[in-house]
Parts: sequence; structure tokens; C-alpha cells
Amino acid sequence: MPSTPVVLAVIGFAILVVVGLVLLTGEANKPAVSGEGAATKLTPDGFPYEGDENAPVTIDIYSDYGCSHCKDFALETEPLIEQNYVATGKVKLVWHYFGFSAETQVVAAAAVCAAEQNNYAQFNRTLFANQATLTTGNLASWASQVGLDMTAFNKCLQSSDSKIKVQKSTNLAYAAGVNATPTFFINGEKIEGALPFEDFSAKIEQALAGANP
Repeated sequence: MPSTPVVLAVIGFAILVVVGLVLLTGEANKPAVSGEGAATKLTPDGFPYEGDENAPVTIDIYSDYGCSHCKDFALETEPLIEQNYVATGKVKLVWHYFGFSAETQVVAAAAVCAAEQNNYAQFNRTLFANQATLTTGNLASWASQVGLDMTAFNKCLQSSDSKIKVQKSTNLAYAAGVNATPTFFINGEKIEGALPFEDFSAKIEQALAGANP
């Protein structure tokens, strides 16, 4: 018969295994946000989105890669919205391809190519994080940094299709009343400017109350 220390060691090991499995299962079921490597999906009309497809609140985002306030939102406020509302299934973020200038439209076309590989959110944030040194000539380096398939990325970027998508999306944005960036629509309500998270939270809570009367 095994000695008491051996039995206790076996029991202890079994407990550790069970606890480890529980933790792994919890991590696997945890809704991922872009900062944690979540794959972004595409809406039926081709825009990248993150979150529950049927979330009660949708935030449509219009940003320009040359806009410093857009950078502030992408790096400071957006992660908080993801953590507090996207990961809990309450909000869906939808990014719209947009560019005021010919140069930023080329950058947005690169984002289209990232979206085709389900990696829009990480690429988008990487571009904003490197806004000071971002040029149309170094897009491939940032694409490589986030692990995109470079053969597919380069082929996509050289194609006119990605640029046409950006131009069509930009035209739709103008038609919707987007005249400055960043601009947001929270369940259809237009919001302009990189508001602090607290202001976004108040708007989201208001939209949630309206969606669940």
C-alpha cells in the first residue's frame, strides 16, 4: 500500500491539474479584445467589427490615420470600451474605412488588406501607435510586425480593389454627415471628437437603457 506522503502527493498533483484545467477553460471562454489578439470579423457589407454580432449597442467608428485625436481614441479610450463593454457582450465596434487625403486613403487601403486576414484591430492600433513615423512606404513593416501573410497583403495592397473600397466607404461617410474625425455613431446617435471614456460610458449606458427598456 502506498505510504501517506505518496498518497498526499498524488492528491495534490490531481488538484493542481484540475485547477489548471479550470483556469484554461476560463481563458478559452473569455471574450477576447483586440489588444489580446482577437480576430476581427466582417459585417455583411464588408466592414471589420469586434464583439457580439447581436450586441444591443453598436458603435460605428470613422477615423483618419493622420488625425491625432483619432490616435488618442484608438490607444486610450477604445481599449477601455473593449474591456468594459465589448468583452461583456454589450457593445459591437464597427470600423469604417476612411481617409481625408489621398495618402491616408492608401493607409486605409492597407487596413482593408489586414481586415481580409481577420487582423484589422491589431493592425489599426499598430498604425496609430506609430503615427509619427507612418508613411505609405513603410506599411509593409507594420503589417509584418502584426504577423500578416505578406504575400497576400502585398497583393491586396497593389490591387485597386482595396482602394476602391476605401473610396466608396469614404463617400458613404460623407453622405452620413461625417465632416471631421473621429466621428462615432452610437446606435445611430452622432458623436464627434475623442471624448474621454467617462463620456462614452455615459452614452453607452444611455443606449443600453434604450435598447433594453
